[in-house]
Amino acid sequence: MQTISEYLIELQTIYNKVTNDYCWVHTRGAVIPGEKPVAVATTQQWAMGQSDIFSEIHHMRSDDFGKSWTEPKKNMNLGRRQYTEGIEIGVCDFYPAYHESSRAVLATGHTVCYDGGAHPASVDRNIRIYPAYSVYDEINDTWTDWKIIDLDEKDFYRCSAGCAQRYDLDDGTFILPVSHSAKGEPYTRMTVLHCSFDGKDITVLNKGNTLTVDSKRGLAEGSITRYMGKFYLTMRHDLKGYVSVSDDGLHYSEPETWKWDTGIDVETYNTQTHWISCRSGLYLTYTRNAGNNSHVFRHRAPLFMARVDEESCRILRHTERIVIPERGARLGNFSTVNASESESWIFNTEVLSPPECTEYGCDGSIYLARIKWSKP
Repeated sequence: MQTISEYLIELQTIYNKVTNDYCWVHTRGAVIPGEKPVAVATTQQWAMGQSDIFSEIHHMRSDDFGKSWTEPKKNMNLGRRQYTEGIEIGVCDFYPAYHESSRAVLATGHTVCYDGGAHPASVDRNIRIYPAYSVYDEINDTWTDWKIIDLDEKDFYRCSAGCAQRYDLDDGTFILPVSHSAKGEPYTRMTVLHCSFDGKDITVLNKGNTLTVDSKRGLAEGSITRYMGKFYLTMRHDLKGYVSVSDDGLHYSEPETWKWDTGIDVETYNTQTHWISCRSGLYLTYTRNAGNNSHVFRHRAPLFMARVDEESCRILRHTERIVIPERGARLGNFSTVNASESESWIFNTEVLSPPECTEYGCDGSIYLARIKWSKP
């Protein structure tokens, strides 16, 4: 357990069984509040050594506030379907979160297409991508069949909510960042959708402005939070991490690179960043080039957490702490959730890529990092 004045970090391994063929990826979790809170985490098997070949969505459940977890349960209805002749379509990059007004866990992600084991959606910009979602049935410990959000517009031909951290508004609607592009376009842009959810279906009500960084592959994997009346959006880019601010949750400022409070760019790139906002402050969780982790794929470990100055939107370097240590595996696919008034949780997985990274001590563990706040 690690201690600083604002919080304790308690790291727990909740699962670590892998094979020579696959390991676990994209583990993210949600908590259903109540007298006996229920926690559920989604995860997938990844075919090691291959480019984004994923299994059906599995899930694990805890009925004792994360102390013990079930084995990963396969959900065949969250797997692949026939799309067109010779091509199957599935879902991945799910991010579950509790939706208070419907009292349901809603998980959002995106579709992915396969052709005989290949992954054409990652290389063929003529193949459609849709935001996808499913709803957890707490009573029966199952998920509904996955559905898509079809924004039938030219600029949203390839549209993804993969790995996106949404924010639920007081009226029961929510805002969800999506990356998107027209057919064949080389860059993805970022737009925030305003959506309603009735416990079964998502309806898009409105869209915000479009954010662009037209280099490499563009912007992707956005995450939103709200703190002290403002909305904050963090985004992935191949070369830098970016952040934008909004007063209304839909219309955001021009993206700026993540910087330390010294003004120097933070060397976080080509991976996810997610928020924790609470009474103690506004925090970012991220990976970066730390100068001693070049053996890790894209410097995606360790996982860091630091406070963000809400006025300058810069990371306060002296507050940076390691939440999950580096053991050779990458830790860039994760999620955050405020689990209770006194705890925030981070779900993460050691992705065994490349497979020889195990020489540094990793074993494919699925982690739950508990952030225990000194001020509930």
